[in-house]
Formats: sequence, C-alpha cells, structure tokens
Amino acid sequence: MSDSGRFRVSLHVSHPRLPADEIVVSFDLPVRYARSVGALRMTKQGKNLGGTYGQTDISFAISDGVISNDDVLLGEFVDKALGSLPLNTIDQIVASGGSCFFFIGVYSEGNLLCDFDAGLLSRLSVYGIGLKIDFYGGPEISGG
Repeated sequence: MSDSGRFRVSLHVSHPRLPADEIVVSFDLPVRYARSVGALRMTKQGKNLGGTYGQTDISFAISDGVISNDDVLLGEFVDKALGSLPLNTIDQIVASGGSCFFFIGVYSEGNLLCDFDAGLLSRLSVYGIGLKIDFYGGPEISGG
C-alpha cells in the first residue's frame, strides 16, 4: 500500500428550487445519490423519515473509487476533472442560487500534500465551484 496517500473525489450540486432530474441530465457522470427539493425524505432502504427535502442535493462520482497519489497528484486530478464538467450548466446553477463543490476524501496514515495552484483555484472561482476536503486519517473504507 502506498505511503503517499489516497483520495476519492465527487462533485456535489445543490439547488433550492430545481429538481434533481433537471440537473442530472446535463452531467455525463455516475450519480452517487440524488434528492429533489420537496421529495419525501427516505432512507437508502426506502423507509420514510418524515418530511420533505428542503433543497435538491446530488452527488456525482468523479473518481472511479479510491486513487493513489502515486498515480496522479490530487491537484492535477481536480484540474482534469474540472475540464470535463458542463461549466455553462454549473454557471447557471450557481447564478440561480445553487452551489457546487468538489468533495475530496483523503485517506493517509502520513503526510499528503494537497497542492491546488493559483490557476486552478482561479478557474474554480470563476464558476463558483468550491473545495471541501475530509481527511480520514487512515485506510479507505468502502462506500465512503
């Protein structure tokens, strides 16, 4: 197992009014989960939790599982992923009150440098795309 760390990347999209299916059609990415504003709150097993969702939330898989930082550096991976997104759609989602961010799960027993250069951060900012990094501090767990 690599000492340099591993990571998993997804893209999260939220919107206060648009239903999930109107957003999903614009993305050529696997959907990890999708909940639409106004839909009944349910568990993954289909049990009703009561109430409805207050906003639409979608998670798209960007990485195909967990990736070793030895194979590709995290910043380079995010940069490449950004280039494959429907940026005009993201711009419209953000301009109409929604939000988008890359969610990065980091698995490492040691040090892992996450280098997001100014050019990448600038391009993310232009489209209103944020970054959230969750450091798990150990080996990856399935389904995370």
